[in-house]
Amino acid sequence: MAAIITELVHWLFLNITGSDAPLGPAIKLFAVLSTLCGFWAGSSIYLHLAPGRGRPAVALALMFGGGMFLRVVAMTVVNYIVLLYVGPVIFGLNYMSFARATLVETTGWQFSGDAHPTLLGPCVHGLV
Repeated sequence: MAAIITELVHWLFLNITGSDAPLGPAIKLFAVLSTLCGFWAGSSIYLHLAPGRGRPAVALALMFGGGMFLRVVAMTVVNYIVLLYVGPVIFGLNYMSFARATLVETTGWQFSGDAHPTLLGPCVHGLV
């Protein structure tokens, strides 16, 4: 609970003082909260699989694995929403042309349209 309160206070201060508020702080909030939920899920799985056993390495592996998995899934969804809706509709920015140009420049791959970066970009970003 302390981590959630800390992150909410951090989100509030980023919104007040940040240069890219409210989008940047909101994305960071989703990233941190999804990681914390993954830690909680991994801990719950460990408690159900190994009650009373003292295996901290397994507990940590499940917690970190759960945190990474939920963060990748959550941030992939958030990135899709930002790239396909928030950027073009709310801010009038074409993030997809930027994503395509960045992938062409860094990988040398050629794309016929924006569909491939839509599928590949957020997934690669989520894994990194």
